[in-house]
Amino acid sequence: MDAAAGELIDWLKVELADWFTAETDGELDINKYFAYDEEWDALFGIEEAYGSHQRMADHHFHYGYFVRAAAEICRVDVAWCGDDQYGPMIELLIRDYAGDDSEEMFPKLRNFDPANGFSWADGKGDAVQGNNNESTSEAANAYGAMVLYGLAVGKDDIVEKGMYMHASTTAAFWQYWNNIDGYNNLGADYNNFPAGYTKITTSIVWGSGADFSTWFSPAYAHILGIQGLPSNPLILYVGQYADYMQDYFQLGMTESTNGKPSGLKANEWTDLWWNLWAMTDADAALADYNATGTNYGAEAGESKAHTYHWLHTFKALGHFKTGTGELTANDPGAVAFDKGAVRTYVVYNFTGQTKTVTYSDGKTVNASAYGFTIEQ
Repeated sequence: MDAAAGELIDWLKVELADWFTAETDGELDINKYFAYDEEWDALFGIEEAYGSHQRMADHHFHYGYFVRAAAEICRVDVAWCGDDQYGPMIELLIRDYAGDDSEEMFPKLRNFDPANGFSWADGKGDAVQGNNNESTSEAANAYGAMVLYGLAVGKDDIVEKGMYMHASTTAAFWQYWNNIDGYNNLGADYNNFPAGYTKITTSIVWGSGADFSTWFSPAYAHILGIQGLPSNPLILYVGQYADYMQDYFQLGMTESTNGKPSGLKANEWTDLWWNLWAMTDADAALADYNATGTNYGAEAGESKAHTYHWLHTFKALGHFKTGTGELTANDPGAVAFDKGAVRTYVVYNFTGQTKTVTYSDGKTVNASAYGFTIEQ
């Protein structure tokens, strides 16, 4: 397994190095590089995708994927992310979508709206309905990637900014996309959905309202599934309310022929829905997965190996417990899961020294250097 992981890291280094440099053998690249535009104070990836140039759209979505990939390299080879190698380029991407007050090359925070607590997708925001945002999970991926990168290279300022933007995004997701307080019947003053709206969630939030739709599909599996990708630990918050997640899953399966991911049409993200289901009922998700076998089409950003790992991990650990405020820890690399009466504490230590992590229930974990420590 270590050899296979090394091969993947080596491939990732080559791929990102190609993007992070603009020349090959002294010649300017045609594709797969970034260029800075002084007029628009923006970094542009070549070639354009989804209006990232013409509309200045989705910079945090797109560049967040690069930072997340780079953070995985930094985790195992911090020298590759040093100031004399690719660290400055990685941080240039972060600065494009999460700039500081003192930033001269980029606008402060670009897409992120501190007043509303989430990010708007479009750079122009010139639609009749105002600006919009669809995939909160891709935004959370971008801001969580900052946390992982900062932890790997030891830059607390990037960690803290990423934690704020990630936490704010996830809180907004629960309030504005899912109306969690209304779902829990806390009273009219807590209800964020308009009277007469009958669904428990929405997909596109506009400056003037919301749409139960996506930009690319009317399928329920896509409308709800878009909030659950990319499938990785930076979106664990999606499953933090188990009862809600079960209802969310059932709504997402509205058009499935059997009420399960195996009954979805091709390209309706069967694997992502197994992953989402596992957050609330891993045994059921794994049973449907096993009944299907591996003869299915993987979502473009998912792999069959990762789906297998995800399902078996949630079967072993149970339900994600940290995230709601009921249980907290004093380290951003610490989470916990409950399976029945068994609580499992999981800590990843990015440093070269043992550290003590304390949870709000009194549990302490002495986390080993450069790796996971798991205790019950």
